[in-house]
Amino acid sequence: MMNQDISYVCTTCGHLLKKHNDCLTCEKCEKQWPIIDGIPQFTEEHHYWGEISQDLMQQINKQIQKENWKDVLKRTLGEHNQEETYDFVTDLKRANWHLFLPLPSNAHVLDIGCGLGTISHSLSRHYEKIVSIETVPERLFFSKIRFQQENIQNVELVRANLLDLPFPENSFDLVVMNGVLEWVGLSEQSKNPRDLQLLALRNIHRVLKNTGTLYIGIENRIGYSYFLGRVDHSYLKYSSLLPRRLANLYTRRKKNEDYRTYTYSYSGYQKLLKQAGFQDTNFYCPFPGYNKQNLIFELKKNAVNYYIKQFIVSKYFKKRVIYFLTKALSNLGLFKYVVGDYIIFTQKSDPIPDNKIINYIKNNWTKLNLNKKHLKNISLLGHNYASGISFLLLHKNQSLFHIKLSSKTDNENTLKQEYENLKIIKNQISVQLKNSIISFLLFDEFDGFQILIQNTLPGIRLDELFNACKHPHKEKEQKIWFHKLDLVKTFLIKFHRSVQNGYFNFTPDELELKITKPFKQFFDNSNGKTLTNEMENIFRQARNLNDLSIPKIPQHGDFCACNILMDKEHVQVIDWENYTLTYLPLFDLFHILTTSLMPFLRVKEISTQTIFKRSYFEQSELTNFIRYFIGNYCEQLNIAKEFIKLCFPLYLITFHNMFSSNPAKQEIVENYRQYLDIYFEHSDKMIFS
Repeated sequence: MMNQDISYVCTTCGHLLKKHNDCLTCEKCEKQWPIIDGIPQFTEEHHYWGEISQDLMQQINKQIQKENWKDVLKRTLGEHNQEETYDFVTDLKRANWHLFLPLPSNAHVLDIGCGLGTISHSLSRHYEKIVSIETVPERLFFSKIRFQQENIQNVELVRANLLDLPFPENSFDLVVMNGVLEWVGLSEQSKNPRDLQLLALRNIHRVLKNTGTLYIGIENRIGYSYFLGRVDHSYLKYSSLLPRRLANLYTRRKKNEDYRTYTYSYSGYQKLLKQAGFQDTNFYCPFPGYNKQNLIFELKKNAVNYYIKQFIVSKYFKKRVIYFLTKALSNLGLFKYVVGDYIIFTQKSDPIPDNKIINYIKNNWTKLNLNKKHLKNISLLGHNYASGISFLLLHKNQSLFHIKLSSKTDNENTLKQEYENLKIIKNQISVQLKNSIISFLLFDEFDGFQILIQNTLPGIRLDELFNACKHPHKEKEQKIWFHKLDLVKTFLIKFHRSVQNGYFNFTPDELELKITKPFKQFFDNSNGKTLTNEMENIFRQARNLNDLSIPKIPQHGDFCACNILMDKEHVQVIDWENYTLTYLPLFDLFHILTTSLMPFLRVKEISTQTIFKRSYFEQSELTNFIRYFIGNYCEQLNIAKEFIKLCFPLYLITFHNMFSSNPAKQEIVENYRQYLDIYFEHSDKMIFS
C-alpha cells in the first residue's frame, strides 16, 4: 500500500499532488499518474537491465508469490551458476556505510535505483522512512514481495526517473546513489552525459534537506585496476583512462556506440559535486569495492597508513612491491587518487558533522581514559564481519580502540554476551595470559545500538597471514605454519588449564544433553536418515564416559584463524561471544585444525570434502602433525585418548546444528553435513584410531 505520509509533486509544474482513487492528480495542470498495485507510476520506461536476465527475473517473480523469496532466489540462481548474485542481493552489510553518518533514527531516506531492494531493506531497520525508486517493473515487483515477506512496512516503492524526481524540496535527510551516477548518461542519448549527471545531482540537491547528505558509491576513473586491464562500464579495457573524445571513438569502433558511462577521478568528483551545488565532500575507500565493503576507511593519511600496515601483508616479492608502492603513494598524498572505488558523502549546505560513533567517543572520553589531544585528528576504519560491523578508532598512525557495534534489531544480545564472557574470563585467567585475551573498556547502549569498546591488540590475523602465503602446500611453508599452529596449541593448553572447572560427571541427563540430543537433532533434519550402526557404537562409548577422565573446559566456540592474531611469537584471541561450557573439550582444537590446516593440501582440482577426507581418514603429509597436535594437547590436559574418537563426530554435529537455522550460514552447514557423511562412511579409518 502507498504510504500516506509521503508527499509527491507534479514533475511538470511542481504543484503538490493529491490522491484520487488509484491515481495521483495535479489540481493545477490536471496531469495524472496511476498507482498500480500500490506503487505510484511516474515513468513508462520499459528498458530492462539488471544483475539477472529479464526472462529469469520474470521466472523468479512468479515463484516468489508462492514461496519464500530467499529460497526461490538461492535455488534458481544456483541452477544458473549465479551464486555470487544471491550473495549480492541478500547481503545487508552492503549498507553499513550509513554508520559513518550522523543520521538520526527518524531520518527520511531516498534510495535511487533501488534494484532488488538490498540497501533499502538494510536501511529500513535503522531509519523511519525509506522511499525507493526504480524504473524496471520486474525489479520493483521483486522488492515489493521481498518487503512484504520480511514484514517491512516503512519502505515506499515508486516507479520514477532520477531526472524527474516527484518529491518536494527539503524532503530527505539522506539520498542514496549506489552504482547509479555512472549510468545516468544512458537515459537520454541526445544530451551530453555530464550534463545529464549534473541535472540528476541538482535534482537530488533540491529534495535534500539543508542538513542532508548524498551518498555515492562509484568507481574511480583512474583507479589502479584500470591500468591493469579492468573493464569499465563500456565493457572495454582502458576506456575510462582515455580523454572523453578518444573514448568515444574507441567505443564506436569496437561496439558501434557512444561512450556515455562517465566516471571521474578524485578531483573530478569534487568539481562535479561543487558545480551541482554541494558544499562539503568526504571520500572513503571501500575494499575490495563499494558493492562488497569488507573494509571502509576515510582517505586520510592516518587511516591509509594503518590500512597499509595491517592489511597488505606478505613476504613475497609481488606483495612487498605493492606494500612499498602504496606506502610511498600515501606518504606523497597520492593514494586517494588511485584507489579502485570511492564511497562519497557530500553535504547540501552545512559541513558534514561527526558521525554517531565519533560523537559517542567524544562524549565519553573520560570513561575511556583518553587525553583531549586524542580527540583531534581521529578517524574510523570499519570492518564488516559475519554478525555486524566493527571499527578501529585511529589517531595518527595508531589504533586507540576496537569498537564493535550491533543494532538492537540484529544479533541483539551478541555484544552483551561477549561483554559478560570477558568479565568471567578476566577473573579466571592467569596474569601471563592477560595480554593474549582482548579486554573490554566499556559496554553501553545508545541510539538503538549496542556498543562494546575493547583495547586493540598489535597482532595480525592468522587467516590474513595464511592468505599472504603463495605456496602453502610446499614443505618449507608447511614448517613455518606448523610452528605457528604449535604456538596456537600452546596458548590453548595454557588457557584451558586456567579456566578448567573440575571434571564431568556424566549423569543420564547430561549424556542426553551433550551427546544423544545433538545426534538426534542432526538426524531429524537430515532428509529421513536413520540411526546407523556407527551411531549405536557412539552411544555405547558414551555410556562408558564416567570411566574416563574428562575435564570441564569452557570453549571459545569459534576458535578459527580469523579470531586469532599473531604478534611475532605471541598468540592473541578475539571475539568471545560464543564462549561456553556447553561444548565438550577438544572442540576448539578440532575447529582450528579443520578450518586452518586443510588448505595445506589444497590444489585447484581438489574439493574441500576431499581435503577433509585426506586430512582425517587417510595417510597424508599432515597425518603425523595432526596426531602430534591432538595427542600432545590431550597429554598436557590429562584427557583420555579414547575420548578423541568419540568427540570428533560430536564436534562436527554440534557445529552443523549451531548454524542450521541461520540462513546466512547455509554454506557452512552444507560443508559440515558433507563432513559428517564422510565420517559415517569412513569412521573405521580415522587417523585417531
